[in-house]
Parts: sequence; structure tokens; C-alpha cells
Amino acid sequence: IDHSAIAVSDTDKSLRFYRDLLGLEGNTSNLQAEEAQSQLDGLSLARVWISPLKARNCNIGIELLDYVSPRTGRSIPSEWSIGHLSHTHVVFEVASVEDSLDYLKQRWVKIGASSPIEFPSTYRYSRGALVSDPDDRYLLLASA
Repeated sequence: IDHSAIAVSDTDKSLRFYRDLLGLEGNTSNLQAEEAQSQLDGLSLARVWISPLKARNCNIGIELLDYVSPRTGRSIPSEWSIGHLSHTHVVFEVASVEDSLDYLKQRWVKIGASSPIEFPSTYRYSRGALVSDPDDRYLLLASA
């Protein structure tokens, strides 16, 4: 896997969250408006700011997509929720879920539950917690 693309409503807010708070690395954004971008997105005349970010010491990353036109990209159906088959979330592996939650709470990040979730022993991680990005998309912070 190289990256996952995440549509955002505001590049600056999302960069502050993903880069400045979560520690992903990247300093470039570029406007894509070619036919190839429209075909990739399945949108007519797509113009989108793309900001690639990578995790430290890793080649896997995300691309933040901020649509100039159409302004909202493709709409998410209102009936989709975290339990919907089409729901996705991104998992961020952290050294300590508790320390990460404390850090993010101090910066007014919306936390999904007041304490970490204990996972069954069959899971890859032992603990996790949901937080929300600036567009209210859930992210799972997880640690061994």
C-alpha cells in the first residue's frame, strides 16, 4: 500500500491536524486539474488541491484532497455511519494511546470515548481510541 486519499473541506485545518498534531511529514500541495484527475475521481472537470503526507520512517502515507470544483467532491450518503459496510477509517499506530489522547485533548481534538478501548487478544493491537479529524472523520489511535 502506498497511500490512502482523504477528501477534506479545508487544507490548512487538515494540515494542522494531520501534520502538526499527528506528526505526518510533508510540505507540498499542488493543484491537479487535468483530465486524468477527473477520471480518477469519477467527477467531471475536477480541480483538487492534493497534499501528500507520509509517516516518519515509512513510505506509507495519505493524500489530503481539497476539491476546488466540484466544491464538495462526491457526497457521502446520509445513511452511512461507522457501522455501515462502506465506512472506512484510518488507523494510526502510537506508542501510547493514553499519552496521545492527553496530548490531543489539550489541543481541543474531539475524542470518541473518555477512555481507551481494550481489544481482545486476537487483535493486532491491545488498546485503541477513536478521535475525529477536522471533518469529523474517525481515526483509530492504536498501540500494542
